[in-house]
Amino acid sequence: MSGKFGLTMAASLLSLLLVACGGDSGSSPLAGPGNNNGGGDDDGGQVTAGSINLLSDSPQIGTAANSQVTLTATVQDSNGILLPEVPVTFSTSGAALQVVNAVTDPNGNAQAILTNSSNPQNRTISVTATAGGQSDTVSVQATGTGISISGPTAVSIGATASYTVRLTDSNGNGISGETVSVSSSGSNTLTSASQTTSATGTVSLGFTANTGGTDTITVSAYSGSSTVQASIDVQVDQDSFLFNDPDPTQIETVNLNTPETVTVVLTSGGAPVNGETITFSATRGTLSATQVSTANGEASVDISSSTAGPSIISATTADGLTATRQIEFVATNPTSLIIQANDTQLNPQQETEVTAVLRDAQNNLVKGQPVTFSIVTDESNGQLLESQATTDSLGRATVTYQAGNSGTASDGVVIQAQTSAGTQPSSTISLTVGGQALRITLGTGNEIIEPDSVRYDREWVAFVTDVNGAPVSGVNVELKLLPISYGKGVYVATDIDGDGEPDQWVPNRSATCDAEDVNLNGILDQNEDQNNNQKLEPSNDATFAPATLTTGDDGSAMFSLLYPQSNCSWADFRLTATVEVEGSESQGTAEFTLSCSASDLNNIEASPPGGIESKYGSAAICSDPN
Repeated sequence: MSGKFGLTMAASLLSLLLVACGGDSGSSPLAGPGNNNGGGDDDGGQVTAGSINLLSDSPQIGTAANSQVTLTATVQDSNGILLPEVPVTFSTSGAALQVVNAVTDPNGNAQAILTNSSNPQNRTISVTATAGGQSDTVSVQATGTGISISGPTAVSIGATASYTVRLTDSNGNGISGETVSVSSSGSNTLTSASQTTSATGTVSLGFTANTGGTDTITVSAYSGSSTVQASIDVQVDQDSFLFNDPDPTQIETVNLNTPETVTVVLTSGGAPVNGETITFSATRGTLSATQVSTANGEASVDISSSTAGPSIISATTADGLTATRQIEFVATNPTSLIIQANDTQLNPQQETEVTAVLRDAQNNLVKGQPVTFSIVTDESNGQLLESQATTDSLGRATVTYQAGNSGTASDGVVIQAQTSAGTQPSSTISLTVGGQALRITLGTGNEIIEPDSVRYDREWVAFVTDVNGAPVSGVNVELKLLPISYGKGVYVATDIDGDGEPDQWVPNRSATCDAEDVNLNGILDQNEDQNNNQKLEPSNDATFAPATLTTGDDGSAMFSLLYPQSNCSWADFRLTATVEVEGSESQGTAEFTLSCSASDLNNIEASPPGGIESKYGSAAICSDPN
């Protein structure tokens, strides 16, 4: 038998053997999407899974932004065989999911990353994975957000104490913009039943002791299962422990480097307590002593500071009774003044705040000093809405400037600020009022378009900007295109590429003549016909389109220059763009020679002796007739 016949018989025998063993051409491998009810191909290629198991690499996720856990979905058939290449869909709410691979790998696994986005609340996040008609859900606990309260644990009757509440996420970052509820178990007074956390996640709480005994201050945020809560027990002592100097009803200001005496009074049942050790501390300044014994119920210390700013003074008894008072140290002798504005580039009629900052020789901010503002120069005819202001705790004195109706040159407004205190520091700031079209730029590219066999079309652009370079939109641009000169000469066949053969026509001017229409009236007047040919030269060889231009949002307007192909190389033009805004006219100009397309200058076949004469002839002097 032949070799081919032997191979055929061998294949047939193998096929019969497979059928005898229960196999056929549709037999499936042990793992893969070909299993039916064990993962087989069924009804249009849909895969039926036996089970899917979704797991998280951590049962918890932090409440801080961008906290993450990895989720893995494992797909098997009914026999426990891992199924590759099976599509898996992940879904959740209240968090973000990034699917790493949406189709199972050779181990039957698909993965996604769960990210806590902008929700800092403690909560349960459910994630579901679905594949092959099966699904599984896993719960991940978002946790780590907490609230705390700190402050004195003992306060005397009639005293006021301050407490700080802080709301934080799992990374300890403050959570801003959340409502914190506050309550007291006693009859004492709180400054507010609810407040909103600051940018650092804090709330400042005032507590006034009215009733003796133990009071519990409780703070909480969020609601339901997301609620976080904290409390502090405060012992309101029947003993009276209060500052009587400075005046407890206001924050007293104290000059730098000047000692200020502060006094606390301790009484019990209305009688002064003697010999009690009082411990003093302060957030700013130097104390003359940190521990003082009461005499006739009083304990006093001196405090002074070389730096400006608030200071909270605390006094504490041996058994933890606390009294606090706030003062503010202020500088009084300014030696420098810095003036600044919220906006230094303004539109007409726009307002901006102008602020002067005062400091002393040690760089301390100076409070309570009058500053006078005045306009030195103002091309816009603007105004200051106030002439004087007094510096605050940050050394700032602020007034408002309103720009006038007209634009200015760069730094066209100058404002001065000065104070009569100390060494009379002063300073100036310059502003610019834009919004008026003061500059026009004209430009073009390198491409020449040939719309037909007789015309050239070259695109140009006009940019209109204010003095700051900002685009001015919606203004009309008027164009003017007039000849300024023309050339006489010949086209000469020239070897451009250096191969020894002429390959391009190059214009060679023997003379350039001024345009004859001197008064630009389009009429051949007396003494204008310099070459005695009874016509004006050059003619208006070019025009532009469209006739009316308006700038867009970027301050630009596109237009085209159109001219005959026969007139290129020899006519010189001046293009003028004019914009008028609020009675002020601005112009931009460009001077150029009408260009030829490179394709029309190539493919030289023959050149007459002396070259090809230009449209305006080849005379060496302008007065020669053509």
